[in-house]
Amino acid sequence: MLDRLGLWNSLRGIPGLVAIAVPSIALTYFALSELAVPALIRSLLSAILGVPLSLIGYYAGNFWDSSMFDPRYGPSGRWIGRENRPYHLFPAGADLQRCRQQAAEALFPLDHSSKGVYREAELRAKRTSSLWPKIEQPLILSKFIRSLLWPCVLLAALLIIFGLWILVSDVRNPHLGVLAAGLITALFAVLLFVPYFNLRVEHMMRLYQWASKLRSDKPVKMSSQN
Repeated sequence: MLDRLGLWNSLRGIPGLVAIAVPSIALTYFALSELAVPALIRSLLSAILGVPLSLIGYYAGNFWDSSMFDPRYGPSGRWIGRENRPYHLFPAGADLQRCRQQAAEALFPLDHSSKGVYREAELRAKRTSSLWPKIEQPLILSKFIRSLLWPCVLLAALLIIFGLWILVSDVRNPHLGVLAAGLITALFAVLLFVPYFNLRVEHMMRLYQWASKLRSDKPVKMSSQN
């Protein structure tokens, strides 16, 4: 169906989007199964609705990069100088900082600041390195996990609000199942940050380690991104 609509090649062009689109389309198909419509129409509608849904989840995930990851592992992040693992679950920032600095020295000989290192290293790796697919692997997985955060957070909020409403409206016969489900979903959302952070840091370290072996013959114009 995606081939007929011309969407398959477009989805494959964005790393990690296929892994998100497939379950989104499957869930949309399952939701539409309750409607009395022919299977062909249901398949068409699930593709048409599932792809935009997956795109929303994919790009809305950038919020977690800027609000959660960068403040901790960016060039001036809170965890970037730590030698030990925060909460024994997340990567030690000092290792990433050393790799970033080595890459900066290789890419920007006249200016060893960390600004623009990731963007420049990524552009060069995509253009010239046969190792890019290996470097990119953890990034694809981290984006897939990141895309699950918004659905889990929203679902947890709805379940908790509904569970509290049940408790307030039926004090004599309280039902804790919905509230418990909401709390479990919220805990799952929090735990998703563990693989998300670890995979993102692993990708960056692979990229910086590759870039640190480069030597520029002339200064490279600095980028404004981290």
